[in-house]
Amino acid sequence: AKPKRTAPGGTLLWMAPEVLLKSQEEPSPKADMFSFGRLIFFVATGAKPLDAACSSTLLELAKRGEVPVLDWQRFSPLSAWQTSWQKHEELCSLFRAEERTSSMAMLDAIDRSSSARTSSMGDALAEI
Repeated sequence: AKPKRTAPGGTLLWMAPEVLLKSQEEPSPKADMFSFGRLIFFVATGAKPLDAACSSTLLELAKRGEVPVLDWQRFSPLSAWQTSWQKHEELCSLFRAEERTSSMAMLDAIDRSSSARTSSMGDALAEI
């Protein structure tokens, strides 16, 4: 039998709203995509997402059906590389899990944006 989850793990600043609200027995892969969006922000900017937010604020926003928007503008002007990653982050950061991108769709989007600038990810990996 699969063990029951007793408490969410991880950092609140990176958690999907449905995980904060404990609205599901087990988080779906779309919750991971939400966290991946936060990781994109961190990698592209070097800043922790929502580093000034407190957990009670995040929980209140989730209860109202809102997700705090990440402040990309404080790093303005963004490079072309950062702008493309901002678009990827936004696909991951939607409040409703069913509206978020999937991991396969994100992989395709990253591959397409990489192909537009250089060679595809597959070609790059083949050269290694």
